[in-house]
Amino acid sequence: MKKTQFARLAFEQTTNYVLQEASLWSGRCFCKPTSINIDITSRCNCRCMQCDIWKKDVDSELTTEQYKEIFSKLRKWMGKFNLTIGGGEPFMRKDLVELIAFASKNGILTNVLTNGILINEKIVSHLEQSGLNRIAISLDGFTPETNDLTRGIKGAFEKTLKAVDLLSGMKSGPLVTVSTIIMKTNLNDLVEMAKWVDIKGINGILFQPLNANFAAEYKHDWYNTNELWIDNYNDVCRVLDELIEMKRRGTRIINSIKQLEDMKAYFKNPNAPTEKRKCKVGMQNFCITPNGDVQLCYQMNAIGNVVRDTPINVWNSEKAKQLRKIIKFCKRPCSILNCNYSGGFREKAAKFASYIVKLK
Repeated sequence: MKKTQFARLAFEQTTNYVLQEASLWSGRCFCKPTSINIDITSRCNCRCMQCDIWKKDVDSELTTEQYKEIFSKLRKWMGKFNLTIGGGEPFMRKDLVELIAFASKNGILTNVLTNGILINEKIVSHLEQSGLNRIAISLDGFTPETNDLTRGIKGAFEKTLKAVDLLSGMKSGPLVTVSTIIMKTNLNDLVEMAKWVDIKGINGILFQPLNANFAAEYKHDWYNTNELWIDNYNDVCRVLDELIEMKRRGTRIINSIKQLEDMKAYFKNPNAPTEKRKCKVGMQNFCITPNGDVQLCYQMNAIGNVVRDTPINVWNSEKAKQLRKIIKFCKRPCSILNCNYSGGFREKAAKFASYIVKLK
């Protein structure tokens, strides 16, 4: 993607951010979502300790043609937009590259979230021609012992590193980033991982603090029984302070300094709000599940289905309006998570600018 195209999208996103803020405070939605995500499968080849998706019964999945129709509906409504494809593990679907190529051909910017285990030379050669904009590789440790323990399968670490090497070696391909959850098992790996990202020339590393298991029933005191929770507050502050200093020196850490600072408060008391701003997922999120249902928040009920209806009708539905009222007063401490963390206007502008600079 050309820098001018990305800059135009960044401007449109920033403008819509202003509309989202106005919608939030007025109680009337006259914005469009800026975070559009499709989980194309709930199947996964890992058995992660920090995620419960793999424990669930596999939902019915849409066909290739149904997804293409959804992409076309979204394009008609949104214009050019940024689409994140996740799962489960998206590479469990054999048509993933075909879907990416279809989206790219139709002016949709695509990002993929993956553990990288299934990526090989053949897939990389197809990805290089697909138009994929960014691929984020999950890596939760810097040794086989730390990473594979939480992934639940042996050999995951070596396969993920091989995927990073293959993707980084592309002459003309997507931005490559690494995503890492901060938890007890990998706390002492994080600084070395950030250094490694710089040495490898990877486009960045994004940290996220451990939260209640995804797809699990929520309990407000989940961290008291979670063996991955970091119970030594001084240790987590020491590591986060070092990451903050590295960020200031130019290390390719995608999180803002403010978010890293807020993580310290979160690990001290995960139930305390880390932001004074109200939750904006009701105005920014459009999350599509494997059967076409749409959620504003992964922890709440669906507001419609994009197979049976148009995205704009789902977005403006009565269910969506009612759910936004509930979200407005929600007290769950989710705002520190990367999918919810809003930051401010300057923070968003800086994030967009950093991606423009890193474009190949």
